[in-house]
Amino acid sequence: SAAEYRALLTELFEKLTAQLSFAASWIDNHLDDYLQKLC
Repeated sequence: SAAEYRALLTELFEKLTAQLSFAASWIDNHLDDYLQKLC
């Protein structure tokens, strides 16, 4: 149904957002100095 489809999309969006947020945070914490040296 449409409601189930929307719920699935919402769940997927939330999972992807959390993963991207984690990745960005990890890069900032672990690679920031390295990336600054490259610039």
